Amino acid sequence: MHISHANDLLGSQQQQTDTTAVVQSIDTDKDGRISKAELAETFIKLGREMTEEFWLESDPDGDGYVTYQEFLGSDNKGRSGDEL
Repeated sequence: MHISHANDLLGSQQQQTDTTAVVQSIDTDKDGRISKAELAETFIKLGREMTEEFWLESDPDGDGYVTYQEFLGSDNKGRSGDEL
């Protein structure tokens, strides 16, 4: 494996690890999904207010939760599963 490719792979893995840690910190009840209340609480902790528009964009399938893939903004929006 070429060194630059290995560095890209390691950087990508670190980014995924960091993202997973952020998502898991928002998921306070540890059910593998982010609820509207959990996300709103995170916004409050950051001194911000979560808008309804933001929530609707974050929960494209309208099931009341944001999965890991939805959090990433994946093209697989609306897929079932993908819990954290």
